[in-house]
Amino acid sequence: MFRRIFLIALAASLAACAREPAGPESAPAVTFRFVHTTHDERFVARTSDPDLIARVRAELAKPLAERALHINGVIAKGSDANAPWSWHFVEKEWTLAEMSIELCDGWPGYIEENLDTWLADVGFFCPWASRVEIELQ
Repeated sequence: MFRRIFLIALAASLAACAREPAGPESAPAVTFRFVHTTHDERFVARTSDPDLIARVRAELAKPLAERALHINGVIAKGSDANAPWSWHFVEKEWTLAEMSIELCDGWPGYIEENLDTWLADVGFFCPWASRVEIELQ
C-alpha cells in the first residue's frame, strides 16, 4: 500500500514538474578579484550564481576594512583567467565564508608552489585573509 501511494505521489510530482515553464537562462558569469591582505597577492574567481553575485556585491559595497567574508571553494589546475597562477576556483564550487577550517587556509603563492600536493591532500582553498577587492568586467 505504501509503495503504491509513493508511486502515485512521485508520478504526480513529475507531471507537475513537466508542466512548469523552464527557468530563466543561466546568468552570465561575473569575475571578482580578491586580495590576500597579508601577502598582497591577488587572484580571481568567477560565478554565475545570482545569490552569490549579490552576496559578493554586498561585500563590495562596504569599505575594504569592513569586509569580513573570505572565499572558500574547490580549486583546480589551469589558469582560467587567474594569471599568474596555474590554478583557479571552480566556478560553481565556491562561496564566501565567515569562518573556515585551518586546513584550507593559505595564500596564492603557497598554493602555486605546492599545487599538486595541495590538490591531492586538500582540494579546496579558503584563505582567511582574502577579501573581495573589485568586480571585473
